[in-house]
Amino acid sequence: STTMLDGDHKRLGLAQVVAAVVLAVLVMAMATDALTLGLAIVARVVVEVLLLKPCGRLFGSGPQVRSNLQPLRVLVTHSIGFGNRNVDFLLGAPFVGTTGFARYVFAYRLANAGFAPVGTIATRLGIAELAGGGAKLEARYRRGTSVLFAGGVIAAVLTAVGALIVPVLVGDRWADAVPIILLLTVALPFRFIDGVISPLLYVSANHSQAVILELVRLAVIVAAVLVGAVFWGVTGLAVAMSAATIVSVVAGHRVAAAKAGVAMPAWLNQAAVVSLIVLGGGLLLL
Repeated sequence: STTMLDGDHKRLGLAQVVAAVVLAVLVMAMATDALTLGLAIVARVVVEVLLLKPCGRLFGSGPQVRSNLQPLRVLVTHSIGFGNRNVDFLLGAPFVGTTGFARYVFAYRLANAGFAPVGTIATRLGIAELAGGGAKLEARYRRGTSVLFAGGVIAAVLTAVGALIVPVLVGDRWADAVPIILLLTVALPFRFIDGVISPLLYVSANHSQAVILELVRLAVIVAAVLVGAVFWGVTGLAVAMSAATIVSVVAGHRVAAAKAGVAMPAWLNQAAVVSLIVLGGGLLLL
């Protein structure tokens, strides 16, 4: 199989990131009803199309991009992955109460604001970047993982700084959400590299393994969320979701790298240990 021609997938990713930022700004600035929300969505599409002109090879007027993707299994994998990222909303609410759940949702949205525009884009670019396989697969995998993780660290630092001024921006009634934002932010760099796991499995023709891995991750996250929420309330829910995310992402990289015949970056293990220690300290202190 062949990858997208040099620069095309990067241009696609840039267009999608810029368009997503435009949408977020417009929603915050003007979306008050269905009409203005619809206009913001249309504006995003227009921006993306303008940035992609001339479309050229991206949309099939040149050589076709071939891959060994199996659409049904890709759909199943990403559907389960969506559940992994949202199961805390379904399971946590009954155990943390209405006020606690409101704090958690508010904190979660702010903590992941930096990730939301790039999450699905990272997966798409990962597929395009890794689709060719070959001798340079490991170098592309390790480079992509490092760049995304670094972006996640930057987003986490900015989010943590922003969390400290939340009471100033939205009022003291949300001050209790600040510790929850900080706890959820610990997992942010790992969320950034989550989208590399499935593409790496697709490259090595392990679509079934991708489905199984997402199911195992779902079970781990469900168990962690239930234990955290039941025994430690909203703080435990935040710590459990972050810890389960970190552990499952690193485990996912280990499995995918082994299946693809490449080496997972050693620093990922070290980053995970440090992050889990921080979360443990946060649970004890808060």
